[in-house]
Amino acid sequence: MDSILTMKIKFLINNTLYFHPAKQLLQPVSGEDNTVSLNTPASRCLLLLLQKQGEIVTKEDFFLHVWENKGQYANTNTLYQNISLIRKAFRNVGFDEDVIYTVPREGFSFLGTAILLEDDSNISDDNTVLNTPYSSFSTDSVIVTDHGLSTDSDVKAITNESFTSLTILFVNKILQLIYDNKKMSLMFTFLLTSFLFFSLHLYNLFQRDNDYFSDYQEIGKVNQCAIFKRSSDSLRENDDYLNYFKQKNIYCQPEQKAFIAMDTRGVKVFVHICNKNERDTASCFSNFYIEQKDEK
Repeated sequence: MDSILTMKIKFLINNTLYFHPAKQLLQPVSGEDNTVSLNTPASRCLLLLLQKQGEIVTKEDFFLHVWENKGQYANTNTLYQNISLIRKAFRNVGFDEDVIYTVPREGFSFLGTAILLEDDSNISDDNTVLNTPYSSFSTDSVIVTDHGLSTDSDVKAITNESFTSLTILFVNKILQLIYDNKKMSLMFTFLLTSFLFFSLHLYNLFQRDNDYFSDYQEIGKVNQCAIFKRSSDSLRENDDYLNYFKQKNIYCQPEQKAFIAMDTRGVKVFVHICNKNERDTASCFSNFYIEQKDEK
């Protein structure tokens, strides 16, 4: 995990509140009046959950990335206290949705939406601080990985106007270098090509819908459940998933949708059942199954 203190970014959670990793702050979208500070380990735990939204973050992952990489030690009780602190902080800023799901014997999973945005705010550090017995940890860099970040064109993480301005600024800088030294034409061609390729990639990311279930496709109906699996899942046939609902006697209410995912061994199975509008994650509930496989 790399430090992001030099990066001005924030996460928009369920279109309701902002999380500023570098400042360790939660802030309602409506304003700064009810801003709450997290201590360092709680902030790192939340950051890890947001980066891996929709995935199970194991207790071992938390111990490694939040404490052990910093030369610190924590036990399960410490982890649960910090998760509890995050939930309490959510409530204190008026966010009552239960988006942190406890996976028994495994860890936790963030089932809401988290959108990475450019942080142009200027928030004072004079805020309410929620302390736990572990808040004395050093307040060094908040850490983040390079994956697991969602974007949403509806929220315009980077608007077309600012994106265009950045592009023009970069090209003008390169043209000035060429004017000063014509021998840099080859370098200019390489840099410009790389930049345009990277810009196109970013643009596609920013235009992609952040719906967690957007890459799922419907494969059939069982027990009133409209069943969906990942479009990229080629490990199993559709009937494998449909039969699983029959074997487990999983039932839905009319018009409910069920989203199923399995690990490569078929041991861990995650089933999300949502009402008609699956984007409203507050209307979803999840079941986690651990299958016993006979060893041969």
